[in-house]
Amino acid sequence: MSRNLVISSLKFVLVEIIGEILYFPIWWYTKGAKKFFLFFWQKVVVTQRGLGVGVWLANLFRPMYGQTDWQGQIISFIIRIFQIIVRSIVLIIWTLVLILAFLFWLLLPLLVAYQIYQVVINFS
Repeated sequence: MSRNLVISSLKFVLVEIIGEILYFPIWWYTKGAKKFFLFFWQKVVVTQRGLGVGVWLANLFRPMYGQTDWQGQIISFIIRIFQIIVRSIVLIIWTLVLILAFLFWLLLPLLVAYQIYQVVINFS
């Protein structure tokens, strides 16, 4: 009875471990990649909201601080154009960093497998 239980438990554990190892690449490049991409996309959206590029664009032609004279309107327009450009550049750079991080995440298992292969080849 006890021997049968140990053998069936051992079979279950081995099947689970082997199944998880075999399922890992499938998960990594399907559900895991989707989950990670959605996480990065959320970071881009939060950064875009934080930088407020849309708000700056919506108020581009409104004078700042209620300055309705032509000098105040020109200064407001120039400042807002500068802010839009700088904030857009920051958003683009942050998005590129996140894209590179996502690509690294996708290539990470291949890099690890290559390193393991190199160790095995050099060891033998």
